[in-house]
Amino acid sequence: MLALIRKLVGSLTRDGRSGWAFAILCAVISIASGSRWGFNKFRYRDIGQWPSVPVEIDALYSMHGTIPTETRTGRSRIGTFLNTVRYTYRVRGLNYQGDRASPDGDIPPVWTVSVNGVPQTGPEFRAFYKPDQPEISVLFPIPYQGNGLLLTALVAGGVCVLAVALSRLELS
Repeated sequence: MLALIRKLVGSLTRDGRSGWAFAILCAVISIASGSRWGFNKFRYRDIGQWPSVPVEIDALYSMHGTIPTETRTGRSRIGTFLNTVRYTYRVRGLNYQGDRASPDGDIPPVWTVSVNGVPQTGPEFRAFYKPDQPEISVLFPIPYQGNGLLLTALVAGGVCVLAVALSRLELS
């Protein structure tokens, strides 16, 4: 990996500026991803204490499929699973619509809300909403993880540091 970054930065630094542009791009990606992760971490910080109200499931889309891929050992299939939900809830006399199953947006795979493809509604489904911003809600009040954003921020930040270090070596 380091050799690949060194080769990329080496080819970019021939004019002395492109390597820095690459480093700045990585820094921007790192800062944007880290900022979004921090924003969501702050937004869902007290999710365990959010009040809840009954919810009506408006739409549930569940798709399961496979993606054929080529590997070194031959053909393979990767299973995909996608759940999307839309729901309506009422807080202090106002109706709100939500579409987030959890702070990360995913419906936990162990949760089933459909029978034969028909969305189920009932008192067991509740929207947990942020008290000072009732338009922010989730169906599962689990802590925010944001692993994809955090990993992107860390990797882009690391590549940025390596690009700057290698650019300085190439220029000296």
